Amino acid sequence: MVHKIQRIEASDLIENINFISKGLNWSDNRKRQVINYIVKANRGLGFYGYSSRNESNICGAMLTPYQGRIEDCSCVSYMALYFEREHRGLEVYKFCKLVTSEIKEEGYTISSFSPSRATRLLLGSVGFKSMNSYEKRWHILGIKKIISAIRSGLNRTIELKLLMRNESNENIISNLGDVNRYMFIDNGKEIEFMGIRSRATIKRMGIKRELSGFKILWIEDECLSEKSWNRLCGLIALKTASFWITMICKRKAKNSKEAGYMINSTEGKSDFVYPLGSEICLKPLSE
Repeated sequence: MVHKIQRIEASDLIENINFISKGLNWSDNRKRQVINYIVKANRGLGFYGYSSRNESNICGAMLTPYQGRIEDCSCVSYMALYFEREHRGLEVYKFCKLVTSEIKEEGYTISSFSPSRATRLLLGSVGFKSMNSYEKRWHILGIKKIISAIRSGLNRTIELKLLMRNESNENIISNLGDVNRYMFIDNGKEIEFMGIRSRATIKRMGIKRELSGFKILWIEDECLSEKSWNRLCGLIALKTASFWITMICKRKAKNSKEAGYMINSTEGKSDFVYPLGSEICLKPLSE
């Protein structure tokens, strides 16, 4: 039976999010959060994602939040791809190929910031490639890190300020979601960055613990932040009660690993975009 692939518009947005929510086992809080987020993000885009229908029934759907204009790219991100089990396989491939082709024809760069292993293989088959992105990590576990954080808090030459959100930055224009802007000052040098509180489950000695953390999603000067990394993380840890901190960056650095993000960009455009405006900008919720 022929599947009809169509854009998700305002009139059928809730129906499609209900379908995705049920398939991915979202809580009611998570569902409301996503609705509010994508309605705001895609207000000027005209559509919210794509669905695949078998007659009048939805058999697959995906949201496409508009990240905004980030440096030289207008970015759309793939989020929450879900197909019913009996419609997976070739139908999902056809769906992603058509959707990707249509969005690319309109000049958008497409990103994916939380692909599973299976989704990575699928996106790779329709023209995506691994994004040139890295994740640098820091944690406070250990006496040396705790002492370093305390010293950062006592050091009068460094300071961390929470700034007002600014969606009209000339280089970064996006829907910031739950992200905040900060200014880190180290011996008179200022580094602006954007980040969000998060949570992660850590297993130590066979015991799982959920620890609060902080994700830096964009930073003004990666090279300067590298030199001030321990002082920056120590201060963030104290100010936000975070046990761990990660930073998304373009360049490979000490204690960093590939972030696992994917991108499909138009010719001549960057092969990297920050995750601002993506689903990563949503704060974690208790299910």
